[in-house]
Amino acid sequence: SQPSSFAVRTLQTASGMEDFLVAGVVAEGGMGVVEFARQKSLERDVVLKRPREPDDPANVAELLREARIAGRLEHPGVVTVHGIYRDDRGHPVICMRAAPGQTWRGLQESSWDAERHARIAIEVCRALEFAHAHGVLHLDVKPSNVVVGPQGEVCLLDWGVAMDRVSEPVRTEVLGTPAYMAPEMVTLGAISERSDVYLLGGTLFHALFGRPPHRRATAATSMAAAAEPVVVPEVPPWVAELAEICGRALATDPDARFPDVKALRRALEGYLDHRSAERLAQRALLAHQLLPIGLTAQERLRELEAIRAQLRSSLALWPDNPRAKAFREDLRLSLCHLYLQLGDHEAAGRMVARMAHPPDGLEGAVEAARTAKAGRRRALHERSPRVGRAWRKRMLVRLAVIIAVTTLGGGLVQYAVQGTGQRVLVGQVVISSVAWGACLWLDPPPQAGLFERLFQNTVWAALLGLASLRLLGEVAGEPSALVMARNLVLLGALLVAHAWLAPYLVAFGGVVLAFAGGAVLAPDLARPILGVGLLVLMAGATYANDWLDRKTP
Repeated sequence: SQPSSFAVRTLQTASGMEDFLVAGVVAEGGMGVVEFARQKSLERDVVLKRPREPDDPANVAELLREARIAGRLEHPGVVTVHGIYRDDRGHPVICMRAAPGQTWRGLQESSWDAERHARIAIEVCRALEFAHAHGVLHLDVKPSNVVVGPQGEVCLLDWGVAMDRVSEPVRTEVLGTPAYMAPEMVTLGAISERSDVYLLGGTLFHALFGRPPHRRATAATSMAAAAEPVVVPEVPPWVAELAEICGRALATDPDARFPDVKALRRALEGYLDHRSAERLAQRALLAHQLLPIGLTAQERLRELEAIRAQLRSSLALWPDNPRAKAFREDLRLSLCHLYLQLGDHEAAGRMVARMAHPPDGLEGAVEAARTAKAGRRRALHERSPRVGRAWRKRMLVRLAVIIAVTTLGGGLVQYAVQGTGQRVLVGQVVISSVAWGACLWLDPPPQAGLFERLFQNTVWAALLGLASLRLLGEVAGEPSALVMARNLVLLGALLVAHAWLAPYLVAFGGVVLAFAGGAVLAPDLARPILGVGLLVLMAGATYANDWLDRKTP
């Protein structure tokens, strides 16, 4: 056969081999010879590929076909074709980008790092994805055709047996490397993207286990072995997932493989994520096991929260990691007990709610602790002087108004109508009691706290005591001055009895008791003395309320 019209036009226009300084032969294959050279005009290293049989038109056509296919695949993972030239005998020479580095096969011989091999395979997947998107199948993926550069860059070489699905929809000749070939490549069956999946799986198999999947004594027996299922050897646990990926890619039935190299790449990326997640989980577990003894509860909480954040990062990479999920349960249990110790029952409840299988009785214990704490909080709240202080101030003002009105009104009535002293005193208490009850009905306390109850009970006790003393005085026919003196004794005693609220109530009570003595000694001044005593009483009550406000945080 003759070279294609594309090849003829290329050979007629290409020239300039004098620009290259050839250093030597790098490799020889079935169709070509590869040389390392220096392009003088651009001062760059390149690779030159010549036909192995330059006088064979078929060999020349195949070489030019490779150049055309690789030349249209502009991708970092595909070797770049710079141009096609003629040597001094008119034979074609392909100039390509030099891909410095080490072949994947060389890396296999120097190191055994499963994750590194997975990363290389991912980059090969990217190159194949690009080629497949442009209708090209490589069909000769193997360790010696993958070069890893010094910075980790990966390049897929040798597109000599590649299949352009536009110009070659069906392959009629068995081509490829027997030790890696997919079954359909041997039988000339339905060659597709899954064939490259198989080849990359075989290359990864070689990287992991040190041999091709179909290594046999001869090429014929190797190709025959392609029809047999590939048995993946036992591997350490941390490589098991990668070996499983490799085994699926090498499935004899194309439908059982990954549907395309993109799916294979995602599986490999998932493996790397899982390995990173496993390392994070192991570090978190080790940190948990090595927590120092003697930490305070707060210090322990900080350490556990840091471990929890690390575990959360692990599960973000691999949500279904069984070891990390089991450790998360243990960690939540530890945090739950610690929150209970610190009295943060809400946080403890959240930990229990997030646990998949909380221990028996834990939820009840947390709920009981939460209920007990709520009870203590309510009790403290009820005992707080700040609860209802605005209401107490309003009621003190109203009580002062009631006392002032009843005192002045009673005095006017007693002045206007002679002989009504005792009855006026009783009437004052009755009217005050009704007015006080109306105030409570119209403006009840916002909460029945300790100090609200104490305030109400004290006022009612004072009113009841005053009413009793005045009724007894009325029945016994005692002088009004004596009744008023007893009233002052009662009020003074109430002030002294409440000195535990505010220390200076003793002084206010002492003043009121002194006024009681004055009422006895000067009976004609008993009513004004009682009025002043009531003023001192209100002053003491106001002082006590303000004192509690200042002393309560």
